[in-house]
Amino acid sequence: MASEMYDFIVVGGGTAGIVIATRLSEISTLRVLVLEAGSDHSDDLRVKIPAFYAALHGTELDWCFKTEPQPSLNDRVVTLNQGKALGGSSTINNNVFAPPTKTLIDAWEALGNNGWNWEAFKGYYAKVYTSPPIPDGLEKELGVDKWLTKSSNTNGPLQLSFPGGHLHPIRRAWAESFDEKGYLMADNPWLDSTTVGAFSNFGSVDPVRNERSYAANAYYHPVKDRKNLEVITNAVVEKIIFDHSSQPPRAIGVQYRHEAHTRTVSAGKEVIVAAGSLQSPKLLEVSGIGNSGILLPLGIEIVKELKGVGENLQDHIVCDFAVEAAIKRVMNEFMVNHTGLLISGGIKTYAYMPVVDHLSEGGVKAVKALLEENRPSLAPGATAKRDLAYFEIAEKFVHTVSKDISIPSTIDPKYFSNPVDIEILAQHILYLQGIVRSTPLGSLLKQLLKYFHPAANFSNLEGAKKYIQSRANTMWHLAGTEIGGVVDTKLKVYGVENLRVVDSSMVPLLPPDNLQSTIYALAERAADIIKAAYQLS
Repeated sequence: MASEMYDFIVVGGGTAGIVIATRLSEISTLRVLVLEAGSDHSDDLRVKIPAFYAALHGTELDWCFKTEPQPSLNDRVVTLNQGKALGGSSTINNNVFAPPTKTLIDAWEALGNNGWNWEAFKGYYAKVYTSPPIPDGLEKELGVDKWLTKSSNTNGPLQLSFPGGHLHPIRRAWAESFDEKGYLMADNPWLDSTTVGAFSNFGSVDPVRNERSYAANAYYHPVKDRKNLEVITNAVVEKIIFDHSSQPPRAIGVQYRHEAHTRTVSAGKEVIVAAGSLQSPKLLEVSGIGNSGILLPLGIEIVKELKGVGENLQDHIVCDFAVEAAIKRVMNEFMVNHTGLLISGGIKTYAYMPVVDHLSEGGVKAVKALLEENRPSLAPGATAKRDLAYFEIAEKFVHTVSKDISIPSTIDPKYFSNPVDIEILAQHILYLQGIVRSTPLGSLLKQLLKYFHPAANFSNLEGAKKYIQSRANTMWHLAGTEIGGVVDTKLKVYGVENLRVVDSSMVPLLPPDNLQSTIYALAERAADIIKAAYQLS
C-alpha cells in the first residue's frame, strides 16, 4: 500500500520544527506534515504558569536525557532536560529571551560558514518577537532609563514582557550596581549588539495574559486550521527512508511509530530533521548517516559516511549560589489575578561580562598563557585553522548505541575537561561576591550574606572551583552536533539529496544568551532558504 505523500515532512514539532512548518505552510500549494514525539500540552497549567517550568522537569514533557559520569563534576551524572511536547523545549524552558552578540554571530562565518553573520541574521531575530511596552515613568524601575532607544518596534508571533512585572526591585538595583562599576549596557541590547555589560532581559511571557508564550501557542495555534498543514503528536520517527536507485541517495520519506502501529509517509520535496541536538544526530545515525566505525558494529547499513555526526556537542554550564532575601511566593495571586512572582521563572537581569581581572596588561598576558598552556594539539591539514578556533569542542559528543531509536544515546559533554573553563567561571563567581555586597543590590539581601549551600567557600579561587565542581549544572542549551562537515550553509546534509537539518545542532558556536532566541531566528532564516530553493513566495 502506498504511503501518503507530503511535500515536506518535518521530524520534530519543537521550537525550530514548528517555525519551519508554520512558514512553509504559508504557501497554500504545499502540503506540510509535522511528526512530534510528545503531546500538545497547551492547556496544562504547568506550561501556562511561567514559574512552574521546573515542575515540568522529569515529567512526560521531558526527555530526561542523562550524560555519562562527569569527572570534573565529582563524577556526577547530569540530567539534560529537553522538551518532549509540541513546542519542544520552548514548552519547558525558563522563558528567558535574551539577545546574542554581533561578535559571536559573526564568528560563525569566520569558522567557514559563508553568509552566517550578524548582518544576515539580525532581521530574523526581529521577525520572531513583539517587544514589550515600556510604561512612561517606569524606566528606572525597569533598569532601562539609560537606553537610547526604548523599543525595537518588532511585531513577531512571540509575545515578550519584563519578567515578574514592572515593579520588581531587582532590575533597578542590578542596573545601578553594575553602572557604579562601569558595566551597564548603554543601549537596548537588541538594537546595539556590540556591547558588554548588564541589562534587563525579556521573558517569553505574554504581557497581557501573563502566560508562557512559546512555539506552539505563538506560531502553530493561530494557523492550525490550515488545510495544508498536518501535525501528528505522539509519533516517534524511527528512521529516514532513502531511495538508492540513483546516486547520491535521496531521502523520500520516514518510518514512524504511532498508536502502536508502524507507518511510513513520503516526502515529495524534502525531509527536514528538527529533533534537537541530541535526537537529530541519533536519527541520522540509525538511518545510516554517520561514522561507520560507530554504526557498522551496531548492524546499521551505511548510507553516507559523515564522521562529524554527533560530534562537537556544546552546552552552557551554570553555577548558582543562593543568599537569603525576604521574598514570598503566593500561588493565589496568580490564580486570581494572573499577577505576582509566579508570572516569572526568576531570571530578570543579565550581564555579559569579561573577567575583569583579565583587562589589565598583566591580566591579558595571564589569560593568553592559560589558553596556550591548555590548547590541544592540532592535526595538520586544511581544517587546522577551524580546529584552532574550536579549541576543545570536538572532544564532546552524542552517539547512538543501537539501531533501535528508543534506546538512549551515549551523551558526553565533558564539562570542564579543559581547565580554562573552570578557571574562568571561578573568577566570575568571585567577582559576583563583590556585586552582591555592593549598593544598591546588596540592600535587597540580608547582610552579612547567608549562603544556603554548605560548600559555598568563596574566600579564594580554589574554594570557588571546589564549589563549582559540587554545584555546577547544565543550562540545557545543547547545540552543535551537526556542524563538522555534516551540513552545508543551506543546511542540506552532505552526500544525500532532499535532506536538511534545522535545529540547535546547527549552531556553530553557542551565543552567550539563552538559546531559544537564536533557534527561533535560525528556523526563520531556514524557512526562507528553503522557499528560495524552490522559488516559493
